Formats: sequence, structure tokens, C-alpha cells
Amino acid sequence: MSARKTPSLPTSTSETTTFKDTAAPLKVPSLISVSPQGELHHLPPTSYEERLTQFLQSCLELPEEGMVKIQLTLSVDGRVRNLTFLSSESDANQRFLRHHLPSLLFPTPEGATTTFTILFRNRTA
Repeated sequence: MSARKTPSLPTSTSETTTFKDTAAPLKVPSLISVSPQGELHHLPPTSYEERLTQFLQSCLELPEEGMVKIQLTLSVDGRVRNLTFLSSESDANQRFLRHHLPSLLFPTPEGATTTFTILFRNRTA
């Protein structure tokens, strides 16, 4: 009999997952940066981006130190439509986000399905 090996999550390649409805209680990362469509940039956030950042900070807490960068597509009803992991410094944080993000009902995007790049960073003070 051979031992079963658990696959590890990628740390530098993109990986996409599409979700349907789920539910779970959550907790808050130290830093979350949200940018519309595409790469992170240093423009002032819009009011929806600020609401989205506050929402994520109020309901998530990464389990360990490290950064995870994702691309998140939200449907018009605030549900996760698509989740792509762009990079990750922590397998535990990536697993946590893969499990918990689809269970959230996000603030309703203004107008249509919307895609964001989000940087989650948990660090000790």
C-alpha cells in the first residue's frame, strides 16, 4: 500500500476556481487593498472599493503571516462568481481564502458583474 500524498497549493502561478452558494463564519487581515479590474495601483479608492475593503476587514482574519493576491469577480447580487489566486506567500492563507471567500455575500456591486484585484497581507506588528 502506498501513502496518499496531499497536493500542495501553488505559490506563484494563477489558479482559478468558480463558486456557487456556501456559508461559514469568518474573522480580519491586517491589510487589504482592493483595486478595480486588473493590477493593484495607487489611485484613491472609490466608495465601493472602500466598502469592500471594510467588509473584508470585518469578516476575515488570515491564519498566518504572508501575502495572498487574488482576482475576484462578484456577480450583481454580491456573490463570488470567480476567484483566481495570482500569487501567495502562504499555503494556509490561500486555503483559508479559498474556503471562506465563496461563503460571503459581498456588498452589492454598483451596476454589473465586477472584477477586482485584492491583496491580503497579514503581518505581525
